[in-house]
Amino acid sequence: MEDKQILKKVFMKEEKIVLKVPSTIGKIETMVDRGLKVAVYTQELTTEDKALVLELQNKLGWFVFSEAELEPEDLIELPKIKVQFRTEKTPSERLRAVLYVLWDSQSIKTSFDEFYKRYMENLIDKIKERIN
Repeated sequence: MEDKQILKKVFMKEEKIVLKVPSTIGKIETMVDRGLKVAVYTQELTTEDKALVLELQNKLGWFVFSEAELEPEDLIELPKIKVQFRTEKTPSERLRAVLYVLWDSQSIKTSFDEFYKRYMENLIDKIKERIN
């Protein structure tokens, strides 16, 4: 039985995909939320494996990397995944995005950062006036 079929048998409680392909970790970037962005470069893939990779895009799962051949037993009893992704923007992120659209639509000569800082300072000043 192929390794992939063995792995699927071990983990197929809810028909979840398990993919095992030779690969190299390429570029690594640190993220603001203290996570990592990892580029994984695969060796040549079969058509089926390519389809599986495309099906997995933007799905939450486990990333396992080993320089040695893995056995199905190596992957038993993985801890539960804790979803930590935000799906909604914060109010400040929404405001910044809307201000960017305003800046872009008016062809303002200054950079967006300068426009944003000036706009926010004006807004802060107006709110302070209301307090006093």
